[in-house]
Formats: sequence, C-alpha cells, structure tokens
Amino acid sequence: MQVSVWPLPNNEVLGTDNDNWVVIKEIHLKKILLEAFGDDDKKKILMTTIQEPLIISDILDNCQVPHTSGYRKIRSLIRVGLLVSPDEIMQNGRITKRYRSIIETLKIGIRKNRVIVKVKFSKTSNYRHAQFKETTVAEAE
Repeated sequence: MQVSVWPLPNNEVLGTDNDNWVVIKEIHLKKILLEAFGDDDKKKILMTTIQEPLIISDILDNCQVPHTSGYRKIRSLIRVGLLVSPDEIMQNGRITKRYRSIIETLKIGIRKNRVIVKVKFSKTSNYRHAQFKETTVAEAE
C-alpha cells in the first residue's frame, strides 16, 4: 500500500481519469481514513491485508501487534468498513473469516487549509462498506 502526502497544484480540477482514484468528499470519511492511517498499528494491519485476505491471528502475527490491542484495532477497522471479509475458510473444524483491506493506495493533499483525500480501492471493491459506496460521499477522479 502506498501512502503519500503531496501538495495540490492550484489548477488541479477534480474529474474522471483512467486510474480509478476516488476523492473522498465527506468530512467524517476523511476523518476515518486519516485516523486509521495515523495509527501505526492500524496502518500495519491495513498494509498487511492488501495482497491477500488473512485470518485475524495471522494478521496480528505478521504485524507483530499485541493481541489485546490488536483485536480491538481490527474490530474498529471492520466496524468503519476499512477491513472486509471476502471469504471464510475451514480451520481446526471451524469456519473462520479472513479479512482484507479495501484501500490499495491513499493520497493526502493539503491546499489552502483544505485536506483532500484520494483513495484507490483494492480489487475487493465489491465488498466495500456501504459508507464508501455512496456516490454522494466520493467522486471518481
């Protein structure tokens, strides 16, 4: 996952391009994204789950996050829709969900006291949380 911060040129116009960037317009969604990527553990969790879905214990082991706080952070990411479960697997005779990040790339720009957040959603876009599917909260660029 690429996370970058860049200045916006004065003449940039929001519109549609072929790179599938989405500009987040709603303040509460910007806040969700900025808070998630501002927390080192949550950022590790999201970055670990970009390529393939993982079960929670594997996510925590790969990220080397303490289990108690890690479970809490994963539940938080699931609740806000940044981690989704595209499938389930059978493990030790039980069905276990695997989780994957919906964000592939994030860009944060600042122009004249305005924060602009752009995202590229991962291939699991069909599993996105409802708040990231609304056309009123996001605009294709």
